[in-house]
Amino acid sequence: MFKYLKIGEGITLDKVLMVIGGLAGFIFGGWHELMGVLLVIQGLDIITGILVGVKNKEVSSKEMRLGLIRKVGVWILVIFAHMLDIVLFKGSMVAQMSILFAFIGQEGLSLTENLGNLGIIVPESVSQYLAQVKNKSANKSEEE
Repeated sequence: MFKYLKIGEGITLDKVLMVIGGLAGFIFGGWHELMGVLLVIQGLDIITGILVGVKNKEVSSKEMRLGLIRKVGVWILVIFAHMLDIVLFKGSMVAQMSILFAFIGQEGLSLTENLGNLGIIVPESVSQYLAQVKNKSANKSEEE
């Protein structure tokens, strides 16, 4: 299907996707489920953050821009952690897993805070679990 969608002379969508996949495989070491989890939680955090801003009539493009920059910074750190894993841990996902757990916990806590600000009751056990996920990476880093 994708090979019939031409983008330019000799360039088809399947070739573009192959290059993107190869690049993602190199910079991330492949796609792990936790990366998908982090991406979804970041998206939900952005959406709920906007909803909180609308509710409080405090929507700020500057704050939103800074938040998006921070989220991009998280992904730069995930890439950096993969490079550290290559150099220090022979490709084992030690640093990258720690980073992913830490930011899943952090983004999850931010998401639950936003939901609370919207008047949605979030069970305390969920917040405690997210804090444990975030702390798991700190404990794992100390053990290494």
